[in-house]
Amino acid sequence: MITSPLIPPSVAEIIVKCWDVNPENRPIAKEVYFMLEELKEMYDNKCTRKSTKRAKLKHFKESEKYIKEMAKYEVITSTRIHPGSVYKSRVLTLQIIEETKG
Repeated sequence: MITSPLIPPSVAEIIVKCWDVNPENRPIAKEVYFMLEELKEMYDNKCTRKSTKRAKLKHFKESEKYIKEMAKYEVITSTRIHPGSVYKSRVLTLQIIEETKG
């Protein structure tokens, strides 16, 4: 299981399902869409199951609070890029070697 204050457990649960070792157990894109849509509806106060909603919403609020707190210290929002992590394409020259006729 993923444990991070940045990721609500309900989102971590979806991630873990997508990472299942057996491809047959992984949800298809449509299923992931509906799982995320359900979380969005819950977050937007459209969820009808109050007990589920309260617990999951609490995790979202805690994650948001943590992210905002860390943003103050630029721990998460850093825009520095490691120079070795970016690939820069370049033109390659091609030399044609002619066969000598002998």
